[in-house]
Amino acid sequence: MTSAHDNVKVRLRYREDEEQGPCGETMWAEPVDARDTGGTYRLANNAFFAPLVVGDLVEARLDATGFLQVVAVVEPADSILTLVAFDPSQADGVCAIADGWRQQGAQWSEGSGAFLCTSWPGLSTCDVLTVVTPAVVAGHVELLELLTTPERQDWAGHVLDLRLDLPFSHRAPRRLRSVREERPRG
Repeated sequence: MTSAHDNVKVRLRYREDEEQGPCGETMWAEPVDARDTGGTYRLANNAFFAPLVVGDLVEARLDATGFLQVVAVVEPADSILTLVAFDPSQADGVCAIADGWRQQGAQWSEGSGAFLCTSWPGLSTCDVLTVVTPAVVAGHVELLELLTTPERQDWAGHVLDLRLDLPFSHRAPRRLRSVREERPRG
């Protein structure tokens, strides 16, 4: 197994038509079949604004800036993704709850502000709901999303921009070139 020191950062880009969230985010990934220009990588953490989780196999290529950009989801992990909301003033208690979820099958939780994304590999929807429901009933969290692997795949197709960010042309636009060519030198 590869050590955490061998992990690399890969960049996700989001579609411009998405109404909320950032234009992208970065994730840690373990090289599986990587070369200088890119290759396949296994994600080492959950995305926060996309339905990608630990274990998803992605393809990444070097973009215009030399950063590894995800251009395909090759094989999603067999993992359910949950998104819960909570009162930020109760973050310590929710962290303790999420730690308890790890004892019951959760693999990884990724938090930001008042939200927590958790991946649940190999569990059924019923199993995940059995673990999460007590925290919901107690009012500690609100379950916003529960996505199965096929639902994650579908959602990824709607939110991810998998086109490689290609280099910019350094030539001036046609209109500027013609103005420059016509300008007298002197």
